[in-house]
Amino acid sequence: MKKQILLSILISFLIVGTTGAILFHIAGQQAGRLVKPGSIPSVLADGVYEGGYYAFGKIPAAKVRFTVSDSALSNFYTIDVLTVPRYNLKVKIQQAVADKGLQFDAISGATISSSFVKAAMINAIDKRKSATAASGNDS
Repeated sequence: MKKQILLSILISFLIVGTTGAILFHIAGQQAGRLVKPGSIPSVLADGVYEGGYYAFGKIPAAKVRFTVSDSALSNFYTIDVLTVPRYNLKVKIQQAVADKGLQFDAISGATISSSFVKAAMINAIDKRKSATAASGNDS
């Protein structure tokens, strides 16, 4: 009886883990479709940008906030990101952005989570553009 219970628990964990991994991969592919070459401009208007990416439209996968001052990135914060727990992705993203700016490449070992962050950056840029267009300002 104990063996059957343990076997049932093990099978349940395998099913849940496999399903989670598949969904994580699909969500990463969807985010990756949003991130195309040139989708993150190299020059942005000064201001604070904040945005997020929601996997499947509902699950918060990444939230970012960054500041552009004198046409240069002055602060970048990864507020939250859905990732594999063993990666210290926030630090890796901070380093990648410090090295290459907003056009950083995918981070080795965290390609899917990198796509989430880039999709959140695109959302932040789009939200800022929409807000400035609605207010009638160009900056």
